[in-house]
Parts: sequence; C-alpha cells; structure tokens
Amino acid sequence: MEEIEIDKAPGVSFGPKFECSWETPIIELFEEQVLRSREFIAIEEYGGERISYEEINTKAEIVCNAIIKLFDKLDNTESFVVTVLPASIDFLTCQIAILKSGFIHAPMDPATPSENMARNIALLPRPVLITRKSIPLRFKVPGEATMLYLDDLNYNTLQQDSLRVPRPASTARDTNLLLFTSGSSGKPKGVRLSNAALRNIINLSWETYNLQDTLERSIFYFSTGFDPVFNQTWPFLTSGGTVVIPPPNIRTDMAALHKFIEQEAITVALFPPTVAFHFLDKSDLTHLKWLGFGGEWISSMDGFKLSEKLTFKIDHQYGLTEGCVVQAAKIFLPGETLVPSVGGPIANTNIFIVKQDGVKFTEIGEEGEIYIGGIGVAGEYYKNPEKSKAMFVPSKMGKLLRTRDLGLWRADGTIQIVGRTDDQVKICGHTVKLGFVEDALAKIPGISNPAAIFDKTTMSITAYYTRQKGASSHAVVTLELVAKLLKNILPLPAIPTKLILLDNMPITLNGKIDKKKLQFRDDRLPRHCGTFENKTSANEILQWSNGPVVRIPDTSLIQEFEDQTQRTPHEIAVEQGEHQMTFEELNSAAEVLAGVITARNLEKNRFVVSFLPQSMDFVLAQIATLKCSLITVPLDPSAPISRVQAILTDLGNPLIIVAREQNIVQLVGQYDVITLQDIDFENYLFVEETSTTGKI
Repeated sequence: MEEIEIDKAPGVSFGPKFECSWETPIIELFEEQVLRSREFIAIEEYGGERISYEEINTKAEIVCNAIIKLFDKLDNTESFVVTVLPASIDFLTCQIAILKSGFIHAPMDPATPSENMARNIALLPRPVLITRKSIPLRFKVPGEATMLYLDDLNYNTLQQDSLRVPRPASTARDTNLLLFTSGSSGKPKGVRLSNAALRNIINLSWETYNLQDTLERSIFYFSTGFDPVFNQTWPFLTSGGTVVIPPPNIRTDMAALHKFIEQEAITVALFPPTVAFHFLDKSDLTHLKWLGFGGEWISSMDGFKLSEKLTFKIDHQYGLTEGCVVQAAKIFLPGETLVPSVGGPIANTNIFIVKQDGVKFTEIGEEGEIYIGGIGVAGEYYKNPEKSKAMFVPSKMGKLLRTRDLGLWRADGTIQIVGRTDDQVKICGHTVKLGFVEDALAKIPGISNPAAIFDKTTMSITAYYTRQKGASSHAVVTLELVAKLLKNILPLPAIPTKLILLDNMPITLNGKIDKKKLQFRDDRLPRHCGTFENKTSANEILQWSNGPVVRIPDTSLIQEFEDQTQRTPHEIAVEQGEHQMTFEELNSAAEVLAGVITARNLEKNRFVVSFLPQSMDFVLAQIATLKCSLITVPLDPSAPISRVQAILTDLGNPLIIVAREQNIVQLVGQYDVITLQDIDFENYLFVEETSTTGKI
C-alpha cells in the first residue's frame, strides 16, 4: 500500500498530547515505589501467600543476577528471556527481574498450544527460558535455549559478590517486552513493545483510575502471554497498589468470581467482554470502582441501561497488541446506557478511518478501515518482513498500523467497530460477512455467544450458539425456531446450513470465543445440545435475487408463537433489564401494533422496517409484522447511514418504519413512520394519528 497522506478530515482523530520523561525505564518507576512502600503488600496470591514491595524487589534482584550470569556466557547481541509461568508471584518476580537486567521479556503461558510455543521460542537467538520443574513443557526445548529453574535459586540470601551489574542506558525506543499474538488469524507474530509505549499505558491507567492518589487492588485475570496483563499489573505496581491473583479454576465460574471480587475487596477489574457482561448489573460489588473490558463488543450490551446503584464505572477499551494494549477508550457512568462505542484515541495516539481506496478518509457514519498511529505502534513484526509490510503502512507521521477492523465515526465524534475486512466469505458468488450472521443470531431472544464458521470444503456456514444466562425455558432458542427466524432476517446465501446449540462456548486463554476449536470440530468441544440442518441447495442460492436483506414471511412461525401463548400465557417470554413481558402480554401488544400496521395502505409495498436495537421493541415489531403476513426488515440504528439509505432505496416507497423515536431524520426521502411511544398499548388505543405519521 502506498504512503497515506494525513490531512484534516472527518476520518481523522488525534489523541491528547501527554509529555513525560520517556527515557526513564519503567523499572525505575517500580524501584522508586519500593522506596516509598517497602512494607506495603505488592502481590497477593490465592492460598494466602503475600509479598511486600521490598520482598519482591529482593527476590527479583536474585533472579536478575542469575539471568545476567547466564547471558555473560552467551555473548548475545540481543538477549531474550522467555518465561513459561502461569499468573503467580513467580511470574511477576521474573518480569521485574528481566526489566532490571535490561533484557527483553517474552512471556508465554504454560497453556499456550505447544506448536505455537515451540515455533515462537525457535525464533529467538539463544534465549534463556525460566520456568519451574513442576510445570510440564509440552514441546521440545530448542537446543540453543538455556534453562533456568526457579527451584534452583536460593532466595534466602543475596550474596554481596553477586550484585547485578549496572543496567545499560535506556532509550524511549528500547524494547521491554516481546509479545506474540494469539494466532487466531494465522501463525502467531512477535510484537515489540517499547519503554515509551508501555509508559504511555501506565500514564493512561494512572489518570483514568486516579492511581497516584489512591491505593487500588487489581485482579490478575488474563493469561500471562496476553497483552492486557501489563495493564492490570504494572500501573498498580508503580503506584503502591496491590495485584491480587485468583485461583485459576474460578476464571470461568461467574458465581465464584463474583464472590472472589467482593471478598478480596477488588477495586479495579479488567475482563474479556464475555466475562464483564455478567457483572454489568451487580450493584452488590461494594468495593469495585472500575469494571474494564476490551475486545469484541457483545450485541447483548447494546442499549443496556446501567443501574444508578452501581458502585463502579465502565471502561470500554479498544486496542491491538501491535499498538500496545489500548488505543481508544470510552467510559460509561452508572445510570447511562451502553452503546457500541470505543470512544476516542488515548493520549499520544492517532486514529484514522480510511475508505476502501486506502487513500481518502471517511465521513461521519461511513464505514472504513481503522488505522492507528502514535507512540504505541510497534512498526514491525519480529523477523517477519512480509507481514510487517502488509500491516505497518508508511506515512508522514511515521508507521501506521493497519488493523483490518472496520469502523465508523459516530455522530457524537466517537468510534464504533462494525466488523472486519477479512470477515467476508463467498458463497455461490455472493459476499457474506460472518459478523453479519452473528449479529442476526444475537438479536434473537435467549441466544448468547453466537459464532459463525465458514467451511471451505463444503462452502457453507455453520453457526454455533448457547442459551443466554437466565433465559426462560420457553425463550426462542430451540434450533427449529432459530432457523425460521434467521430466514426472516438474513439473505438466502447467509443462512447457516447448520445450527449447533452448545452447553457452553469454548473460550481461548484470552477470553475470546475459540473459533479454531469450532472450525476443526475439536473433540474437546462442550457437549452439543442439538443440531439442525438447513436443506437450502446451491441451486436455490444461485437463483436467489441479489436484493436487499429480506425473506418472504414464514406464516407457520407466528402460528407456533400463538400456540405457545395458548399453552403458557403467564410464562416470561422476553426480558430486558428489570422489565419482563409474558407470552400473553407480548401477544396482546403485537396484536395492537399489527392493527396499526394494517391500517396503513400497504398495497404497493409489503416491507416493514424495524429501526430498533436489540430490545423488547425489536421482538414486538417482528411478531406484529409477521402477524400481518408482511416482510420484516430489521435495521440496526447504529448501522452506517449510507448502508441504511441504500437498503431503503432498494425497498422502494412508500415504506413503513417502526421506530421507538423518530431518530432517523438524517435519511433522505419520504417515509411513513409509526412511533411506538405514541401507541397506547394498555388501552388498545392509537393516540393522535397525525403525530405518529411522520414524513422524514
């Protein structure tokens, strides 16, 4: 790709400038804190083990000396120290020791796939590998690697003649960490994180969480090879706080994790989105001040109203390893409603959203690819020039990271992630975004953790999902009903040929859905609750008209809903936060809305667009439209305005829009609008006909 020109444009955002002594090694921030907080507890580990700042500093000095002695014999031009250790006092002791030595730390979790670990270590020239004898190494250690077992070190005495040599002079560009990407999109790639990049992340946490004025307790949740580990440890170890390490078995047990957070008085918790979602409504976490998460936005969070009783704020972070942990962040306060925004760029970071031509910047609401510049960008992959050239693009402001993420600028000036450039597949000549399939699944009540997988052998999509936590036994999650709902939402080529309902979704060490296990039908997959196969043939897809995202309504589906209402009228059909509707209430409300829709002149157009987020309103609009035997076209209010306009144009006029509020005034054209808030559902009365027929 050619050099990108940087000009003032709607698709450009520069983070605030923050200056500090970038040349000061981050290890000195820790050593300064040791002098101030000698007796304070630095780390607490499950089982009752605790260690003070002074104690861990002394242990790190001993490990540092051992490392330096080994490298004195190796005479490397560039020295890497690999740790194969779980989240523990051992791990943090070694990380402190390696930073003291001036060498480069390459952390790897013992649970990392053995093939990846062996490949990563083989890239490094004569590394020192630190572990414990009790940790099984499930790969062949390269012959050039030198082993250092912590079991062989004597922590009781620090010999005067073994004091470490002075650390070499540091620069802002010095590499402190070498992290390997997870490999979810191919082979893992090594990313160098500089002293200045890591210092910028420490400053971000200091400012966000007010760490320099308060002593906070952070939970060490992530696996040791994952970049958020730095974010949940070093900002606290350089400000006098305490890092608390939970037992590994509670990381996927939400009830046990909830109890641990409260009992251990955790004040800052950073989790994957799938874990953070479980705590959004927990007002009984009396000590928690901050709940942070990063990674994929969960559709279930859209429109989620935070209770005003929460003691904590939400820190939604966005970032890639190649840009050093975090590049953008958005804070939500108690009482606010969650929206799929990652905020704006953090300090000393620039974000650009570029059109498909790779040159021009996008306008507000227009999709484009996200590029990142600034102090955190690595600039290259370690010993991988081909991938480096593809992902790090030259510009007048230095190297830009090409994220492969699709995003847009929202009207409020913040960024929304809408998908991936590499998330597209071809089925019988039609382009399908797997994320679009997952979004459709996520809109169905009772569904959680949707994942769409493309099988290149059969050229088809398989979709996996689990039941939503606390979903009613009568929620619409049976395989047959989900299949029928998808036919009313998705274009024919995008409909999965197979639906698989799982007990629980396989999760990677980093807390993301493990799509590799799904892709290869891994034997360790959770038990299947059932499988449904769609019989759509390739010929049907080839004959399908490549029009808007609509399907002819399935009248049997609404009949099944009405039959279910007869059987269980007082069972909960749909829940949203603290609000619930029984089958009888939902059916009655749908009848009222169906009457309003029928009263409109729909002879020329059978399309009803529900311009609604995932909500009770969305479910209501779907059912009412099906009762009218009309075609429902769901559109997300956060969708790019250009895409909405294109779909509405394809559908023709007149067009009924079912909307909670008339919040689509920026659309061009004349559309007949039904506003749900103007319908008196309780008294079965349509209020002020003229006020609800808006011309936009």
